[in-house]
Amino acid sequence: LLEDLSRLSLTRLPALLKADRAVGRGDLKKAAAAYEPMIQAAMTSGALTVAEIWSRQLGWKYNGVQFFNFNGAPDYVYPPGTQPKH
Repeated sequence: LLEDLSRLSLTRLPALLKADRAVGRGDLKKAAAAYEPMIQAAMTSGALTVAEIWSRQLGWKYNGVQFFNFNGAPDYVYPPGTQPKH
């Protein structure tokens, strides 16, 4: 799976280099807009790879509703000055 993900990443390199040459690095907003589709595609591929690893190694199966597995919940962190008084 990781080799497949690496090969997929390599196929995206020409588009990345083309965008880098066209957009440059001077205008961050313009660069972010140019790279956004590539970033989304890479994150999607990575997430699907992790899900498949979980499925194969841990027996995890997506049930159509729950896509996470937490063994507890963190305490809520109140913004400064908003903690309720008990």
